[in-house]
Amino acid sequence: MLQNAKGDLFNSFLNLNIDEGEKIAVKNAWFEFTLSKEMLKLRLGKFYRPFGLYNEVRDSVVSRIFTELPEYLDTHHPIISPTTNLMFHGRINVDGNLLHYSLSTGNDLRAKSQTPLGMDMYYEYSNLLRIGGSYYTSNGNASPSSNSSIYTWLQTIDSPVQSWMDKDKFSSYGAYMR
Repeated sequence: MLQNAKGDLFNSFLNLNIDEGEKIAVKNAWFEFTLSKEMLKLRLGKFYRPFGLYNEVRDSVVSRIFTELPEYLDTHHPIISPTTNLMFHGRINVDGNLLHYSLSTGNDLRAKSQTPLGMDMYYEYSNLLRIGGSYYTSNGNASPSSNSSIYTWLQTIDSPVQSWMDKDKFSSYGAYMR
C-alpha cells in the first residue's frame, strides 16, 4: 500500500495485491482533490463504494471490524458492484454534529451509455447516534464485467451481473442506525 498527501488539497492511495502468488492486481487506487475544505471533495480512480454502514468503514482496505462481510457485498452473491470510479463527497458540521454524504458513478457494469448512480448519506449526533441511508441504481441495462477493456483494472471483478446473463436492471437501497 502507498499513500500520499499534499496538505489538505490532494490525497492519493494505491493498494496492490498478489493474486494466488502469481499476478499483481490493483485492488484500489485513487486520487482525491479538495474542492471546498471538508464540504466537497472529488475522488477519481478505483475505490470502494460507500454503501451502508459497512462499506463506509472500509474506505481504503477491506477489513473485518467485528462483523462478516454483508451478503450484498459478498463475492459469491453481490447485489451491487463494490467499487466505483468517480465520487463527490464531503461532510458538513451542523452544531458539532456531522452530516456525511457521497454521490458516485463509474464505468462498472455499464452496458452502453447509461450512468449508474450511488448515493449515501448519514447524520452523526455527538458520536452517540448514527442514522443513514444508501441507494444504488444501474440506471438502465447493466452487463457483466468485461476483461476485453483496456480499463479492466478500473472495473470490479466481483460483478452482481453474472457472466451467464446478457443484462440486468436493478436498484438497491438500505437504511441503518447505530
